[in-house]
Amino acid sequence: MDALTYKGYIGVVKFSSEDEVFFGKIEHINDTITFESDNAHNLKKAFEDAVDDYLIFCTEKGVKPDKPFKGSFNVRIKPVVHKMAQMEALGRGISLNKFIETAIEKELENNNEKISASRRKKLDSLLSIPNRRASKGLKAE
Repeated sequence: MDALTYKGYIGVVKFSSEDEVFFGKIEHINDTITFESDNAHNLKKAFEDAVDDYLIFCTEKGVKPDKPFKGSFNVRIKPVVHKMAQMEALGRGISLNKFIETAIEKELENNNEKISASRRKKLDSLLSIPNRRASKGLKAE
């Protein structure tokens, strides 16, 4: 499975060997918006057109388009991990939310340094996390 990004929206892509068509769905919105193409070359355009059409539809109907992410989610972890994280956050004088946010950002930054330049560009556009290698004066891979 692969993903496309455009205007902050994510499209997950699959291939049907039976129908010989690429197809996808815009993720993280309440509506079901799909796109397809019979070749990989036109798939990106079909996705971008689907996003643009969705945004136009929302404008015409006076509906606020769904945002891809709200910034909150539930996490299920072992109780002992929850307790340890809470204690660590208290020790640092920050909230548990801030502690978790910092941990996720750190993991993404570490991962960002290990991935290919093309994948890094996609993640940077999604996450707005600067390329730490560039900020350290290092060449991108």
